[in-house]
Amino acid sequence: MSVYSDILNTLQSNTNLVNLVGNRIYFQVNKSGQYPAITFFVYNELGELFADNKELKTGYYIQIDVWSKENYNAIVNEVMKSMTQAGYRRTSSVDLYENDIQIYHKAIRFVKEM
Repeated sequence: MSVYSDILNTLQSNTNLVNLVGNRIYFQVNKSGQYPAITFFVYNELGELFADNKELKTGYYIQIDVWSKENYNAIVNEVMKSMTQAGYRRTSSVDLYENDIQIYHKAIRFVKEM
């Protein structure tokens, strides 16, 4: 299974989350143009464990972005719950506001070795 499928399956398996965002969970781009929505991507991928010159484990560093015109705390809590239960470790998060499109934006970064 690819890391992309793993992330999508992890997020879509949480029915509370799916209901909160109207099933708008996308790779990189919010194709619907509607909010709230979630996008995700891998921003770094590198070898984490090696033996006999072979990569045994890869670290996938991902970012999940929550986009909303309103308070997104319930969505963020469900994202955190799903990702940590699936073995992802949060490395950082930041609250943002996108002035040009007037959307609240939470960027959450995780890492998982696979």
